[in-house]
Amino acid sequence: MKKTINTLFIWISFNFTFTLNAQTLIKVGQNMGTIQNTSILELESNNRGLLLPRLNNTEATALITKAKTNNASGLLIFNTDCKCLQVFDASTTTGRWVTFWNTIGNSGTGTPSPTIGTTYNADVIFRVNNIERLKLTTTGEADFNNQVVRKYSAKVQTISTLNYTITPNDNGSILLIDTAESHNLTIPANLPSGFTCTVIQKGLGPLTFLGEAGITLNQRGNSRTTNGQFATVHLLQMNSSNILLYGDFE
Repeated sequence: MKKTINTLFIWISFNFTFTLNAQTLIKVGQNMGTIQNTSILELESNNRGLLLPRLNNTEATALITKAKTNNASGLLIFNTDCKCLQVFDASTTTGRWVTFWNTIGNSGTGTPSPTIGTTYNADVIFRVNNIERLKLTTTGEADFNNQVVRKYSAKVQTISTLNYTITPNDNGSILLIDTAESHNLTIPANLPSGFTCTVIQKGLGPLTFLGEAGITLNQRGNSRTTNGQFATVHLLQMNSSNILLYGDFE
């Protein structure tokens, strides 16, 4: 058998411990004088890659029984039908191929249903052009550029301190203002278009709505002060400078 020595180099290093156990380290490719001693096989090249076994769906399915019998968890192939890497999982009853997520679409990713996400308590952030566009929070909310979408019910927030400035995070929320004294509610200029929330005077103190510089408050009548306990006011950002207020004013 002909061997091309200049294209394949194998360096085997034997490391004997005091108990005469041998550890073999194998390197294939370039820089044969150095080897990463935490691996049993190291491949190094700046113009070649590792070519895995290429199987179609039928061939991969036919391999499952043998892989399960041999408890071959970690067996790796390239599936030519889904154009994706698959790794074998022998921990299930019959064994299965687990598919790495593919950017052009996924199928046959195993049972139970395909899952993407974390296994610890942290937000999942999606970026476009390295700019955060979507955050799935640990509380089950979808945050689109500080515009929070919640499932089924609104977030209810009780505010007991005097004078509150609305924030983008209040989008879609119900604010219960529970104070005994008069309370100023300030609407800032940084709310996103379409922002909406509901404000309820829960306490005895009346609420007065104020706009920051550049913000125009629009409502029927001249009053921007609530009409007593449990008065309700709805707020809608129509554009960058105009806020619509409607509800129980004096």
